[in-house]
Amino acid sequence: YFRNEVRSFSIEQGRITNLTIQLETNEPTMQILAPESVEVYFDDILLTDFSKPYQVSEGEHKLRFLLDGYEFIKSFTALRGKSYSITTNIDFFIEER
Repeated sequence: YFRNEVRSFSIEQGRITNLTIQLETNEPTMQILAPESVEVYFDDILLTDFSKPYQVSEGEHKLRFLLDGYEFIKSFTALRGKSYSITTNIDFFIEER
């Protein structure tokens, strides 16, 4: 399966015009935004390059983030034609008593 593409072009009598269309799959993609100090595992595979989106298969997946001895695990279901942005958000709270 491929993403829908729409192109406009004109035809001139007596001329040959080449039209190149780069077909893009509609497999789900996942872009990870995380600090370099965070280890990110996707389905138990260590990911090291966050500069571009990863193409993933449809279905259930597990993300595991490791930072300074802390582990965060999340699952998500990837659907065909969808793009996912995964962002780490490590926060803390101060409570006054």
